[in-house]
Amino acid sequence: MLAIFKREFKNFFQNVIGWVFIASMVFVSALYFYAINILGGMSDILIVLIRLLMIMVFSLPVLSMRILTEERKQKTDQLTLTSPVSVGKIILGKYLAMVAVLGITVLVIGAFPLIISAYTKIDWGINALGMLGFFLYGCACLAVCMFISSFTESQVIAAILSIISMFVIYLMAGIENLLENTEVGVFKVIAKGLSALDLADRYDPFLSGILDFKCIVYFISITAVFLFFTVQSVQKRRYTTSVKNFAVGAFSFTSIILVVAIAIVANLIVRQFPDKVMQHDLTQQRIFTLCDSTKEVVGEINENVKIYVYAREDDKDEAVDRMLKLYTNLSDKITVEYKNPDKSPKFYEKYIDSQPTYNSLFMETASRTRYVNYEDMYVYDYSFNDDGSYDTTQQYDIEGQITSAINYLNKGLAAKVYYLTGHDEMEPDAGYLDAIKKQNYQIESLDLLGKDIPEDCEMLMMLSPMSDLSNNDVEKLMAYAEKGGKILISIPLVDDVRQTMPNFDKILEYYGIYCENGLIVDLKAYASDPYYIIPEVFNNVVTNGVYGKKNAWMPYAKAIYVYDENSETVHVVPFLKSSETSFRKNSIVDVSDYAYDSSTDEVGPLNVAVTSSRTTESGEQAYAYVVGSPYMFSDQADQLTSNANLKIFTNIVNECVSDDASTVIVPAKSVNAERFIIKSSAGLIIFIILLVVVPVALLVAGFVIWAKRRKR
Repeated sequence: MLAIFKREFKNFFQNVIGWVFIASMVFVSALYFYAINILGGMSDILIVLIRLLMIMVFSLPVLSMRILTEERKQKTDQLTLTSPVSVGKIILGKYLAMVAVLGITVLVIGAFPLIISAYTKIDWGINALGMLGFFLYGCACLAVCMFISSFTESQVIAAILSIISMFVIYLMAGIENLLENTEVGVFKVIAKGLSALDLADRYDPFLSGILDFKCIVYFISITAVFLFFTVQSVQKRRYTTSVKNFAVGAFSFTSIILVVAIAIVANLIVRQFPDKVMQHDLTQQRIFTLCDSTKEVVGEINENVKIYVYAREDDKDEAVDRMLKLYTNLSDKITVEYKNPDKSPKFYEKYIDSQPTYNSLFMETASRTRYVNYEDMYVYDYSFNDDGSYDTTQQYDIEGQITSAINYLNKGLAAKVYYLTGHDEMEPDAGYLDAIKKQNYQIESLDLLGKDIPEDCEMLMMLSPMSDLSNNDVEKLMAYAEKGGKILISIPLVDDVRQTMPNFDKILEYYGIYCENGLIVDLKAYASDPYYIIPEVFNNVVTNGVYGKKNAWMPYAKAIYVYDENSETVHVVPFLKSSETSFRKNSIVDVSDYAYDSSTDEVGPLNVAVTSSRTTESGEQAYAYVVGSPYMFSDQADQLTSNANLKIFTNIVNECVSDDASTVIVPAKSVNAERFIIKSSAGLIIFIILLVVVPVALLVAGFVIWAKRRKR
């Protein structure tokens, strides 16, 4: 077998096929790499690998088309068929030669992450698994192509049939869905049978960063089955060539059925092993691993939790299903059941009034129920660059939503948060309301007219009041603060309104701060509008998860000043400041006017968000979190960041809520690779080397070797 492997491997590089295959694959992969990674700034090569699956439809048949047909056409296969070497060893040697050529290509592609690592941190686990899955996918496809080539002595026919087969395998998922959606029962059965050849479906876990041994066994079994088919195909010709060579291993339908059965049983056996044994999360962020907070919440379950998934089990969201299995593996008190909307269309009416989103979750115990909207389990953020362009980031919040729901089912709602009304305040946007509810806090509006601030108020929000507070309102707010109350304040925008709000100013003065007229301008911060600033983030408990990682965004921000830096009762700490290139435009007639006036305008950096703590007469600590922009905590602003503004908001809320409140926070986990920027000169060098030098060198080397061989 080793001699056959060496001969076939050498043959690939004594003619142009091996060189052309590697050169073409390197060129196409490098083209995708340059467009997606170098120009697009993506720090993983998963999209490159996905694009290459379509290229393999045409490239692998070219590699395999002559592996059996050439000898058969030239009648030299008679020597092989009558040799003392078993057909299995002959086929395996030829096959491994093709695999070695494919392996060289994968090794070249493996250099791409190394190039990226010179410019940014990368997730080695997900890149390595992506290449492993790509290699296994290619090995299985080569086995199929080799089997097809065993039927003919024409390389062209072998290539065409292999391309058709590879294309069908590539589209297998679509074909399955098409057949499953028909009303004909036989088509549904055919669809289930075709799922055995859905290679892409078994490739998905590798792209997600999961080392799934069930998928590895599947690829190995598919490869082994088609290699055995090839052996049987050649064995049949060998038997017709020399009856004397007939043996038990000769062509036999019984042996074919037996091998297929063994492969099926092997896959069924590995499926019986628990996922915690067969699947391992190798992603850097541990996307598919339950965090300690979740394990703590699940460990405190005192009632059985039933989770209903509003979807057909054969059309489930794989990521959600994978997470649910982790919960059921963690506790036998959690069970999962799929509810087919076609068979139970009104199932949801027990829980909610409106039609739920497909793949949503309905969770219940004997005493409580909770609905988890499928759309809330995926977060799409839009972060902006200095040039005004946007990047889309997808985050999994599957664990966060499920854990929050379980915590609610187990303990009920925790703390109460109120937002002030009655002074033309802004109300919290939907995304911020959802963030509060996710932490199992109750949130209600509060009008102080004829009412006091409730005793159960853990936090009060006063979001940009556009009309002044009454004297009675100020007294109630002061009394709340003196008892250690905590408040979030956003400064209103319009200057002429601000100048007629003395009672609002009293609240700021109580916390040792004040504001001046005018907005902050930063000509270098955001190209489209200088009044939209990107503040500098300081290390603070309320900036955890943002400091050093993300940019916050503040439209129409006011500067916040401290009355007395040396006060013994009030301590003010800024956590957001404008940049050194910013200035406060003291007099604004028109917001389109942002020219700097040295006689009136104040140069930055300036405070735009602060934490103020005041020691009250009773010894309590009254906290205020003050932001200079009325629009900072809004869905519109947060869409321009990777949840940075929302993260600061949730940090503030959690700081305000008492430590004994029943809450848990599981942050959303990004599934997108980090972005990076490379200099155009370096990018050009990479382009020339990968797309010009390497492919041309390979083709020239192949042509020279082929030409020398032809002259002999």
